[in-house]
Amino acid sequence: MRFVAYFGFTLGLILASAAGLNFVVNPYALYPLRWLAPVSVNNLEDSLRQIEKPEFHPDLMVLGSSRSARLRAADLKCYSGLESANQAYAGGTPEGYFALASYVLDNKPHPKMFIIGLDVEAFNEDAKFANRLQEIPRLARYTTTSNAVHSLWLDFTNLVSMAQVNDSLRVVWLAVVDPNAQQKAMEKDALAIENRAEATPKETIAHNLGRYRGYTQLSVEEQGHLEDLLRLAQQNGIEVKLYITTMHPQLIEALTRQGYYPARLVEVRNLLNRLRAQYPFEFYDFSTPDTFGGTLTDFHNLSHINEINSARLIGALFADRNRAAQCAVNS
Repeated sequence: MRFVAYFGFTLGLILASAAGLNFVVNPYALYPLRWLAPVSVNNLEDSLRQIEKPEFHPDLMVLGSSRSARLRAADLKCYSGLESANQAYAGGTPEGYFALASYVLDNKPHPKMFIIGLDVEAFNEDAKFANRLQEIPRLARYTTTSNAVHSLWLDFTNLVSMAQVNDSLRVVWLAVVDPNAQQKAMEKDALAIENRAEATPKETIAHNLGRYRGYTQLSVEEQGHLEDLLRLAQQNGIEVKLYITTMHPQLIEALTRQGYYPARLVEVRNLLNRLRAQYPFEFYDFSTPDTFGGTLTDFHNLSHINEINSARLIGALFADRNRAAQCAVNS
């Protein structure tokens, strides 16, 4: 009994220390305290505010995470011929995409097309930055599968997660080596979707290893949200192009050595092929740059392609429209 008591006390102390560190440092800007510049800011509400502007009525809308954020509206319009808007937001998951799409269909003229950029880790509950849907009532009402107990459990596991602890320590270190980091972060364009956890290749690899650590299965809930999104598009006659987002081979190699990524990639592919038999959408596996004619140099960092590779990706999505001559990028 003494061992059990000591074990319980030690475990409680470790969890309390992790929770305290993450709450005070607040590396993802999820909690009230904002003393230090976060490594990443989830900007789901920023995306919603763009949608709520009176002039927002695109024919094509991008839903995705920061990996899809550099698909420029001008390039999308050139290749597709459709007025376009990119509503990608950092840390995005199918839950958030479904809520945004539902809000648009309830409040705006319906788009003709959704482009969905899907990260393999979007189905990892433990890697969420937190969609923060519960803090945005006009979006939270669309996620009918959510419940208070489950939300509290996810909030707790996120608060004590090692991935967040690692980024909390990174925030403290950045504050020590760069005392002006907070002011610099505030001066950045909020829509640029920069992630200070991925400033160098070493940091990018460490950050993403943390997001994949313990990723043993796809979230059933997120699979359900993705299917809800595809069903919603089908019911409203909206064309869907869906692609697996791209990472640099150097990052993929590190994730492959860790062991979780290859199996989860196969499972995501299998999921999409199964859903494609039920819903009408085009599926593209762009998990590596060679699959869409991209280069290894046109990356913002190891986990995000830049605008030039993004334009090539758009061209591959619309290869059948023969717009390459008009919209070609420098290769």
